[in-house]
Amino acid sequence: MRIGGVCTRQQSIDVIRLAPPLDLGVDKYICASGGKAMFQANSDFENYLWNSGERTKSISTSAVGKHKLTAIASNGCVVSDSVNLLLYPMSVVDLGPDKSICAGVDNTLDAGAGFSYLWNNNLSTQTISVSESGIYSVVVTDKNGCKATDSVTIQWSSEVLPIVDLQSEFFVCAGEETVISVQTNGSSILWSTGDTTASVKINRAGNYSVKVSNGLSCAISKSTKVISERYTDKLKSTKIQHCFRDEEILQISAETNANAYRWWNGATSSSTYISEKGLYPVQLISVHGCSTFDTISVVEFCSPMLYVPNAFTPNGDETNATFYALSSEPLEEFNLQIYNRWGELLFETNDISHGWSGVYKGEVVQMDVYVWKIKYKYRTFFGLTTENKIGSVTLIK
Repeated sequence: MRIGGVCTRQQSIDVIRLAPPLDLGVDKYICASGGKAMFQANSDFENYLWNSGERTKSISTSAVGKHKLTAIASNGCVVSDSVNLLLYPMSVVDLGPDKSICAGVDNTLDAGAGFSYLWNNNLSTQTISVSESGIYSVVVTDKNGCKATDSVTIQWSSEVLPIVDLQSEFFVCAGEETVISVQTNGSSILWSTGDTTASVKINRAGNYSVKVSNGLSCAISKSTKVISERYTDKLKSTKIQHCFRDEEILQISAETNANAYRWWNGATSSSTYISEKGLYPVQLISVHGCSTFDTISVVEFCSPMLYVPNAFTPNGDETNATFYALSSEPLEEFNLQIYNRWGELLFETNDISHGWSGVYKGEVVQMDVYVWKIKYKYRTFFGLTTENKIGSVTLIK
């Protein structure tokens, strides 16, 4: 474009109007017991509108939650920012329920953890000791400056709290009674059963309590548990066989997990002695005194004794002419075998009354030493028992 003989060029520029930044700062906290926080825009604007309706540059509020400010700058630009108002964790002070305190008892009031304390008696410690009736209150300030308070009514008595000693557990045997007792110097006793004596008879399991007092206001309560026990222990072995012919005295033992024993003869150890067969009862006693009974049965049994000669003379004079075995007791089975020195079987029988006359294949064998083997079975209290024996016999002519 030519203007007045001068060449010119036209150009356009976009102008952007910027608003100043809006910053409400960081989130803030107040105490749950009360308080306010102030939020303020960091710059000046033409108009303000908070989400709570206020139209000021700053607000002071106790409303917990999100606070948003929308602002309009002088150039018409709109900006916004938000911030949160939060609560500090609530401090709790608990001095406990109203109570009566007796002489000789811990009389400390504890306000719990805190930063500073102020009692209504102007003490500033976490704990105080009381020695008179009244209302005690405390204001506790935590590290955030938040305050909490509590109060308790104390009834002080010069009476001494009684001493009470009560086991934590008692045991009662099933179907029987037990006695639970309290040791105390108190003047008044009241059980949860209604009894007012130091000892009470109990026949069932459960929880029981006793209240002991010295006068009207000083009392202490304690509880105990009664556990029912049904003792069912049994002997591991109740049947014994013994030969009193060979051993006149027998020691019998009660093999159990019992804590104590009582035999029919008054013995109190885990074993006792007998001299004849029979039934022998024993009382088995648990660690808690509960008991059951069992019986050991002792039967007479003697193992058979075999008598086998070491020589015989089959020479025709009919004296000691047959070799055979004798048994002191009846046998269920019997087998006798005779061998010569070369291992040849010369004779065999399953009848103990049938002996060897020294004859093999119709003729009397030569004078020599012969080996015999006997296998026999006999019945015991526990079943059949098999035994084997071997020996030698000399045939003499």
